[in-house]
Amino acid sequence: MGKLKRAIEVSSEVVKTGVRTAVATGGAAALGLDPVTALLAGSAVGQLASGTWSDILNRQLSRREAARVERLGLLVIERLQKSWAEGVPFRDDIEADPEKKRFFSELVEGATLIAQREHEENKLRYIANMTANFAIKDFIHWNGHDLRDVDPVLGNWAVRAAEGLTWTQMRLLAAIGNDEIEKPRATIFWQYTTPESWPVHNDLHLLREPYGNFITAPEPENARPGRLVLPPFSPELRNMQLTQQGRILYGLLSLEEMPMAEIEAVTGAFADAAESEAVEFLG
Repeated sequence: MGKLKRAIEVSSEVVKTGVRTAVATGGAAALGLDPVTALLAGSAVGQLASGTWSDILNRQLSRREAARVERLGLLVIERLQKSWAEGVPFRDDIEADPEKKRFFSELVEGATLIAQREHEENKLRYIANMTANFAIKDFIHWNGHDLRDVDPVLGNWAVRAAEGLTWTQMRLLAAIGNDEIEKPRATIFWQYTTPESWPVHNDLHLLREPYGNFITAPEPENARPGRLVLPPFSPELRNMQLTQQGRILYGLLSLEEMPMAEIEAVTGAFADAAESEAVEFLG
C-alpha cells in the first residue's frame, strides 16, 4: 500500500473519532500523526481531496497509473503544507458552501485523472500546484483581479488547458512568463527548422493564436498591409509575452518555480537552432 493510500485510511479513522479540531489546532503530534495524515484529517480541503483520491485509487488501475495518482496527491499535500507554513490560509468557503464543495471535488478529480493518464510525468508537479492553488486563499492577483474564488468555468478551463500542454510547452510558458531571466537574442524562423528543432518550434507555435492563445509577440516594424516580409513573421523569443490566459495559467501552475535548468533546456535549443537556421537561410 502506498503512502497516500495509507494516510487516507488513517485520516478517515481520525475523522470518525471526532478529533479533527484537535488535529487542526496543532494536536497532530500528540495523536502520533505524520504531516500528510494530519493535513488530510485536519482540514476540509484535505478531507475532500482524500475522498476523491480514495475513490480513484480503489478503481482498477495499472501499477504506473496508481503510482502517478499517489505522486500527484503527495505533491498537492506538500504544496498545501508549504502554503500553510508560510501563513497563507486555505479558502474557508469550500466547506461552508455545498456547491463550492462539489466543484472543488470535481477539480481534484479532473486533475487526478490527468495524472493517472499523463505519460509526461514531469508535468505532475505543476498539475499538483494547480490543484492546491484552487484551495489556497489569495493565491493569484493579476490586473487588479483577485481570482481566489475560482468559478467552475475558469477552473474547468484551467484543468483542460493544463492537460493539453506538453512538458515542453510548460517550460516555454515558464521562460516567457519569467521577466527576470535573460532570453536568447535569437529570431525564430518558423518555416526553416531542422528535424531536431522542429518539435520545439512547433510547440511554441501552438501556444499562439489561433491555437492556444497563451503567448503573443509584437508585429515586425515592416509588417504593413500589401508588403512582403522576409523572413516570414519571425519574432525574437525575448520579445514574446504571455496573454491574459497565459498569465492566469502561469499563476495557477506556479510556473515561476520551474528550475532554471529546465528553462535553459528549451531556450538553449531555440538559440542554437535559430542561429543555424538563420545562417542556412541567409547563406
